[in-house]
Amino acid sequence: AVIGDMEAPEGVHTEVIRISRGLASWALYWDISKNFQGGPNKNIEYVTRYGGSILAVLLPAILAYLAIQSLRFKSQVREKTAELSRSAMIIQLTMDTIDQGFAVWNADHRLVVWSKRCLEFWYQPGPWLTAGTHMRDIFVHLANQGAFGDGDPEEIAQVELARVVGAGPQSEERFTMTDGRRVHVRRFPLDRGGHIAVYTDVTAQEKAIEELSHARDEMEDMVRDRTRDLIVARDKAEQASHAKTRLLANVSHELRTPLNAIIGFSEMIGMRSADDAVAEYAKNIKLAGEDLLSVVCDLLEISRVESGGAELDIEDVDIREAVDGVFVLVSGAARGSGPALVCSVPENLPPLRADPLRLKQILLNLIDNAVKFSADDSVTEVSASLDHDGDMIIRVRDRGIGIQPEDLPRILEPFAQVQDIMSRTHEGIGLGLPLARSLTEMMEGKLSIASVPGEGTTVTLVFPAAQVGRRAAPPPVEADRPGA
Repeated sequence: AVIGDMEAPEGVHTEVIRISRGLASWALYWDISKNFQGGPNKNIEYVTRYGGSILAVLLPAILAYLAIQSLRFKSQVREKTAELSRSAMIIQLTMDTIDQGFAVWNADHRLVVWSKRCLEFWYQPGPWLTAGTHMRDIFVHLANQGAFGDGDPEEIAQVELARVVGAGPQSEERFTMTDGRRVHVRRFPLDRGGHIAVYTDVTAQEKAIEELSHARDEMEDMVRDRTRDLIVARDKAEQASHAKTRLLANVSHELRTPLNAIIGFSEMIGMRSADDAVAEYAKNIKLAGEDLLSVVCDLLEISRVESGGAELDIEDVDIREAVDGVFVLVSGAARGSGPALVCSVPENLPPLRADPLRLKQILLNLIDNAVKFSADDSVTEVSASLDHDGDMIIRVRDRGIGIQPEDLPRILEPFAQVQDIMSRTHEGIGLGLPLARSLTEMMEGKLSIASVPGEGTTVTLVFPAAQVGRRAAPPPVEADRPGA
């Protein structure tokens, strides 16, 4: 035997033939010539002593291993197939449960999977609908059901297919079924071509939108009509208010001159009359005239405030001096002894930037009310201080009959009165508190009332820190100079 261009050792050819015929095992050996490059060392006596036996053992093992791996692979394939079947079943059940219709189309416009709801939107196709059905066949079925109106179903299906393909895999549209239902179709592209189509019945939604739009239009019409009516009513109210203000101003102006004459003449009669009875009558006439003049002045003032004709003359006002001045007026006009008046205003309190006449008018109305509705043996106190924000706080507190909680909002309305025994004793037209609040707000302040029936009432005036001036520093005391 010749291997390449070298002659094999003697006996090799014969043994190779025997092994190939199955008459001998692989047990031969021979010396390898050094001309066989890369071969075993010639000093090795045996190349393979048991080669044939090893091959006979390894071959069944290899075949058994391959068989086991094949069985394992088949088992894994069955498991994966069952898992995919379960997943497909869950997906199908989910799609059938959802109220929307789902259909998957491949890149060739053939049906892959669909939900039961799609059958309703496709007019219940027959058993011919299977995976792989072309979209054109479904359009032919829809045309036969009259979904697209009159015409040849084949031609209609071709036009509809071209329209859907031209719209692309990402598009949407709405159509009306033969029973009047409205359906919205939205398409989503897939990575490997094709698309998913989602069908939604939007009949109720569109009807709700239409009803909502109709209700909105009706509401807008109603709002326009009501706004127009309110504008008319507002204009009439403003005209009536202006007319009332003008009437009050005219009446007040016309009453002041004769009242001043009555007050003046009654004072003269009282001073010159030697008859005590006549002097007392004249005094009562003078007091009644002054009360009526006060009412007329309040009417004139509130008419000016409401019409915007009131003007302010702002300057620094010493609160303690203003309170003392009002105390003098109230004490002089009091019938009888009246409640004690207490001024709790510190002398070093900074001045208030306000109109002095308006501020005194506010204090006069508040203190006069406190005196009217308090017993003679009670106390009416006026206090003033600065809070932590620097705001000026002025309080008029009495120990009178108090006010019921439900009457508090009403007493701040013009011409409102609280009906009780004390109010009937001291008649008025209910302008004191409303006028005080209006004048306070004109000077950037706020008026509030707190009252406990049977214990008394506290009226609080709050003026912002910006309205508070600075107390002038006392002049320095000049020290005695030597030799003076």
